[in-house]
Amino acid sequence: MENGKTIAMASDVNYLEQLETAIKSIFYHNRNTKIYIINSDIPKEWFNHIRRNLYLTNDSIVDKKIDESIFKDLAAPYSYLSYMTYARLLIPQLIPENKVLYLDSDVIVNDKLDSLFNILLKDHYVAATPDPLRGFNAGVMLINNQLFHHNPHKVKQLFNISHNKENTQADQTALNIMFGGTYLKLSDQYNYIISAEQHLTYNDKDLREKYLARLDNVVNPKIIHYAGEDKPWSLASGGLMRDIWWQYKNLSWENVLSRRPLEPVRPKSKGEFFTFTPTDDLLNIKPLIKQLPEYTFNIAAGSHVLKTNIIT
Repeated sequence: MENGKTIAMASDVNYLEQLETAIKSIFYHNRNTKIYIINSDIPKEWFNHIRRNLYLTNDSIVDKKIDESIFKDLAAPYSYLSYMTYARLLIPQLIPENKVLYLDSDVIVNDKLDSLFNILLKDHYVAATPDPLRGFNAGVMLINNQLFHHNPHKVKQLFNISHNKENTQADQTALNIMFGGTYLKLSDQYNYIISAEQHLTYNDKDLREKYLARLDNVVNPKIIHYAGEDKPWSLASGGLMRDIWWQYKNLSWENVLSRRPLEPVRPKSKGEFFTFTPTDDLLNIKPLIKQLPEYTFNIAAGSHVLKTNIIT
């Protein structure tokens, strides 16, 4: 029997597709798991759909409603950030369990999480992985809820800090101000952050080398985090591990619970070709694709090109 695991996530109705994909990946690999969904506007029918699928398991999902207006005066520096990002600060007030794993909705859990939940937090409020740019990343946090319950003023302090409109990373800034010097460092396998590949060319050499070394040091990440603006569900996403997100997205709930082997998103290919072009007028590209149907053609452009139908 797997040990019980408590997970908290926060979302709004606009992110249900991504949230459900993350949840599928969690239950694909983990049992005896309870997931709290902190939200203000997700319909009960959505929860009922998932509960029907979990009926014969020892897993559960909890609808934890809050009033989102409590975040209206807090800093939200990026357009792609929802105010619901601050909901993670309420976990000690909303959830009774002593140890809680917080996960952003743009993650994929790609393995069992028993080793993560077995980590002893002792006198650390949170355990997290270092962020590639600064401090720690708050998208995956193992939270010492018991310690927070004994020191409830900590939540109020986090909200006081979050009122600063100059916070560059919303609640992550507040969490780093409070715990950046005392958090327990986790391995990057528990928060494999994919976000900056498309910007590496423009970064300084030291930062680029550190970023690539961090990626190379993890062979089989347990939690993949598609942080930043370049998301795998976007049409023009160029980030790493895009296919993995779509594998879980395409899984039916029946296949999630039966743990059916993941199917490849792309058809098998003998090899791949790549070309970078400023135009859609590629001479003889259509006949070439027809002559080589068992190969994959990748065509990239640095500027907008006219849409052409060349798929065979």
